[in-house]
Amino acid sequence: GKETISGGIGNQLTFFTLIDLRLFEVFHILIMKYGKYFNVVKSKNELYVYYSSEFAGLATLQLNMKIHTLGLTSALLEMTKLCFWILTIPVTSASAERSFSAIK
Repeated sequence: GKETISGGIGNQLTFFTLIDLRLFEVFHILIMKYGKYFNVVKSKNELYVYYSSEFAGLATLQLNMKIHTLGLTSALLEMTKLCFWILTIPVTSASAERSFSAIK
C-alpha cells in the first residue's frame, strides 16, 4: 500500500516535502514549528545548494548517504539534520495499521 504519515500530525510534518524542489515554499513550516532546531539562514542556503546541484532529485536516504560518502556532513549540517529527521520519524502504511488492529 501507499505509505502515509499517520495521525493528526501530518500537517506538522509537511517539511518532508522540502526534498521536492516544487514544494520549497513549505520552508516556512519547518521554521515555524522546528526553527529552534535549525539555523534558518544556513538551512535555506543548503536547500538552495541541494536544488542546484547533483543532489537534486535524490531520495532522502540516497541524499544522506551521498552527503556522508563525500564527507560533507559538517558542510551541509542542516541538510544532514533534515535528512535524519525525515528518516527517523516513523512512517506507517495502511496495511501495517490493519495488521496491528488484527493483532489486538
